[in-house]
Amino acid sequence: MVRQGMTVSAGESLARVNGLATVWIEAAVPEAQSGPLQVGQTAQVRLAAFPGEVLQARIVSILPEANRDTRTVRVRLEMANPGQRLKAGMSGQIALKGNEQPALLVPSEAVIRTGKRALAYVVDGPGKFHPVEVQVGAEVGDQLVVNGGLAAGQQVVASAQFLIDSEASLRGVLPAGAAASAPASPHNGHGTSSPPAAATNAFVVRGVIEEMSPTELTLAHEAVPALQWPAMTMGFKLSSPQLAEGLSVRQQVRFTFSKQGEGYVITAIEKVQP
Repeated sequence: MVRQGMTVSAGESLARVNGLATVWIEAAVPEAQSGPLQVGQTAQVRLAAFPGEVLQARIVSILPEANRDTRTVRVRLEMANPGQRLKAGMSGQIALKGNEQPALLVPSEAVIRTGKRALAYVVDGPGKFHPVEVQVGAEVGDQLVVNGGLAAGQQVVASAQFLIDSEASLRGVLPAGAAASAPASPHNGHGTSSPPAAATNAFVVRGVIEEMSPTELTLAHEAVPALQWPAMTMGFKLSSPQLAEGLSVRQQVRFTFSKQGEGYVITAIEKVQP
């Protein structure tokens, strides 16, 4: 703070001396992983300048504002610097250590997020699987922590998830010349209607109503071999609001649907006994 030839007054600060026995490290922690951070928490540090060497540090401060651009939280750590090997501006990787608890992990791509819930497909046997709703926690690398819905040891589908879930996903993967199933016979149960005139594109399956509105039903339905669909949960438009009359969530049904435009539309539906 002084230069040659300057005049100084009594009591004026001439220099500030910082010891280098310990140094600070500033880490950018992803916002989604910043919740459990605590002052005093330990960390392992690997610096590019010292490959293969693991150094120890601890959190001394968690800054009170997240970076709006990178969505990270700045964390300040303190680390011993014997021999003053650590220099300002060095970079490296930090692994934060907390109160670790056993956790169930699945690949991130195994979980389908619909906006209202998260689903995973459990393998029941060769070529057989069913959907389950899961509660997910933090993301660890390319894996997700599962807090509920799955048990240790269960196998889940971790690829080809584009075949499952929403109509938007299905549009890009349907076979161009998918063979159609036999036309459905008209039913006389409540809430049914005659099958469509273009019966060659009609498919009849059983399912369970998961969600419903006056214009759409979300059903967990059985496989449709003619379309190469596995058993899945997806939404179908209703050709008429009257089709939903008398139906309720968790109701088992048999329904007829066909592709109309870019979506799939239910043209007939009836209740079935469990």
